[in-house]
Amino acid sequence: MASDGSPSRDTPEKQKRKKKQKQRVEDDEEGRSSDGAEVRLDDDDDDDADEEKRLEKFAEEDIQRLTAAGHAALQSGDNHAAVKHFRSAYSYASKLGTRRVSKTCALNLGAAYVEAGNAEKGLRVLQRQGSSGRVADLQFNLGTALEALADAMEFEEAVRSLLRAGESYSSSGNPTEAALALRDAGKVMLQCGRDSSEEILNVLTNSLELSMRITHSETRGRILNTLGLLFSQMSLSSEAVECFQQALPLLSGNTQTLAVVLQNLGATHNTLGEFQKALSYHKEAAQLYGSLGRRAAQGRCFSNLGFALMELAEIEEARESYTHSLLAFKDSVCEALGAIRLQMREPEKAVVHFQEALGLLSRCQDVSSSVQERLVNKLSEALQHKLILQQRKAVAQRRHSQRLPGAAMRRPDVLIGRREMMNSGGNTHDRNQVSTEFHSEEPEKEDYSNTLPEANRNLNNTHDETDTGQQVISSQPENGPGEPSVECGKQMNGTLPLVSGTVTPPPGRHKATPPQRTLKSRFCTVM
Repeated sequence: MASDGSPSRDTPEKQKRKKKQKQRVEDDEEGRSSDGAEVRLDDDDDDDADEEKRLEKFAEEDIQRLTAAGHAALQSGDNHAAVKHFRSAYSYASKLGTRRVSKTCALNLGAAYVEAGNAEKGLRVLQRQGSSGRVADLQFNLGTALEALADAMEFEEAVRSLLRAGESYSSSGNPTEAALALRDAGKVMLQCGRDSSEEILNVLTNSLELSMRITHSETRGRILNTLGLLFSQMSLSSEAVECFQQALPLLSGNTQTLAVVLQNLGATHNTLGEFQKALSYHKEAAQLYGSLGRRAAQGRCFSNLGFALMELAEIEEARESYTHSLLAFKDSVCEALGAIRLQMREPEKAVVHFQEALGLLSRCQDVSSSVQERLVNKLSEALQHKLILQQRKAVAQRRHSQRLPGAAMRRPDVLIGRREMMNSGGNTHDRNQVSTEFHSEEPEKEDYSNTLPEANRNLNNTHDETDTGQQVISSQPENGPGEPSVECGKQMNGTLPLVSGTVTPPPGRHKATPPQRTLKSRFCTVM
């Protein structure tokens, strides 16, 4: 008791100790520890952890789905959709906080920007990544982005990135990608013209040595063909012939690629003055191109053949070859002009060009039936557009006459004229049906540029054309991603400069999407 006789009071500290002791007793009686509240808090933490794991799993699934959608968009040619998908995947990965996944998504996004033509933005994304688990892919994409910028100051950085990529691929046991990276480095070195011939030759030789370890025949053959072109540009014709000869059996299963290598072999033998050896290659290449309906490519082979025959003093055969070459180029040019006129909504002039192309084609030998069928289809299309255009003009003239002063007074005459037109020209339903069909095709926005028949052959040549009686070497697009075509070359003695672009497939109204699109950059999957 207190000194005043009142009951004593516990201090606050003593009260807390008693309360805690009482709680411990109660917990012991219930078979629980005194920190049971903390156990309940641990249960809540477990629930939160499970929820975080579920959210993380959903985020990873979204990243994989978006990455797959980005790859699909790239293969279909929709670069902008690919950028959108990869950007969303990168956003999810950034929130997820997994460094490896985030860097992989960033690499894909940067490469997609490059493929979409925005190399500067792609370069910024890639440069922010620094070193990562995919150093080789990163360096390759950096080199591709720098090359795409086409800035003379950045060619050197592109070369350094491609060389680093080649070294990384080689050390990781990937000879295919290493050979491609070094081949592209050599190509850029030739383009910028700042490196010595010895340095370029060393890079190309290393690429050639790495290609010997590639097990996939067609990929190896395509790389050898491109290396042959690069050696030709360095005036190393003997080395070029060796590459083409090695590529020949590797590409025997692909008619179009085989024709390209045969054409290159014939042209290189012409350069070496080995005209007798060149004849068989020119003839076989021309025959293969003819079977594929590739008139302009066939014309180039006939031109190369004519040059060799002239040097062998086979004058009459040379004249015949040059005649075939001239006709091939003429009908191709007429077909191209017809397609252009059709695109310019001048079907009358398009009809004239297509008819001229058919007339020239009838004078040629060994022409694929698909070429004639293609021209007939285009002529029919031009005639249909011409008819529809005439009908539209007639409707426009009638509407214009109705708007003139006094049109109301002439309305009965107009109606009578319409009745006469309906009676003489068929019912209105038929005419409306034709017009409706035309309008239904308009939203498709047909790409007439794809129907230009071999018209891009000169675009593949970055040099000025020389006189007739000379030859052309062409290249085939590589199979793997990141394989840009060679864009430069040196004048060869008595020959046309190298044609180093891709060989365009035969044009057609309904052109199927290729199963695999060639990409310049490297893309990664997210596992």
